[in-house]
Amino acid sequence: MDRVGVDKELLKRVFSFEKKLGLNFKNKKLLFQAFVHPSFSNRQDLSFSYERLEFLGDAVINLVIVEEVFRRYPNFTEGDLTKLKASLVREEALAWAGESLGLDKVVFIGDELEFKGEARTSILSEVFESVVGAIYLEFGLEKAREFILKSLKPFFEGKAPLARDYKSELQELSQAKFSRTPFYRIVR
Repeated sequence: MDRVGVDKELLKRVFSFEKKLGLNFKNKKLLFQAFVHPSFSNRQDLSFSYERLEFLGDAVINLVIVEEVFRRYPNFTEGDLTKLKASLVREEALAWAGESLGLDKVVFIGDELEFKGEARTSILSEVFESVVGAIYLEFGLEKAREFILKSLKPFFEGKAPLARDYKSELQELSQAKFSRTPFYRIVR
């Protein structure tokens, strides 16, 4: 992999993370790819980034979370399950999990200025999804499930705040109180 112009120090970060997870990827390029932001890929003239793995990881996370909330909360209605699932797979929750894992120290970005504020949250969420995709491809659904549930455990235990969907709450309140949903108009 260092033939593609990637500094050995960057590779050390990936392999340290792999060790921290207690996993041993046979396909090291797959693991490396999970951390390559498109801006880094463009700057290094690589033919890959984490985007495809992110796509796969997103689907795996949704499956695992839906199954987990369905199993854990047998008395929840479909609406309750939907709200809980949505708060667990939100960008903010996945970014929080990614930062807790130290993904911010592993991801390869083309321009460090891109890794601030909302962009940082988005990128951490994307990298978390891509790591899940890589784990799924390399080790299968059970290892991916273990990783996801361990990473999101603080949310299930109430030790990390679940995001609220204020727009949905407003619509539900309006529907209950006035039998209609709010009308939205952009003022500025």
